[in-house]
Amino acid sequence: MSKEALVVRPDCTWEIVEINDYRDIVEHIGCRVMTVIPNHNDMPFDMYGDDEALLVDYETIEWNPYASEYYGYREHRQPIAGNVVIMGEVNEEGESTSLDENHRLAIVLKLAQMQERLEAWELTNNV
Repeated sequence: MSKEALVVRPDCTWEIVEINDYRDIVEHIGCRVMTVIPNHNDMPFDMYGDDEALLVDYETIEWNPYASEYYGYREHRQPIAGNVVIMGEVNEEGESTSLDENHRLAIVLKLAQMQERLEAWELTNNV
């Protein structure tokens, strides 16, 4: 059975996607090796990312501000890079579930705020 998830890109754009199994997660992230990104903020969802994203050339790394904030990079001093897939909480069988509408809306609102801050920073710094 397919599940709804969000793909969040480093530029804070996003899309709703259907996930059938781990291969769909890997495809949407665009990676060879995926990892579950630990949730240090007690958010009721799971996030998957590229386990090798920080191994590329430093100049080409695409930091993901939303994923980094979710992970708690200020406390743990570890940013998250690349696309991430966000799904609902793990159920009794150990499977990630679909994101419910309230959680999806909360994530999208946070992304919109972050995107505005990124655009303002780029304007201020002539990027």
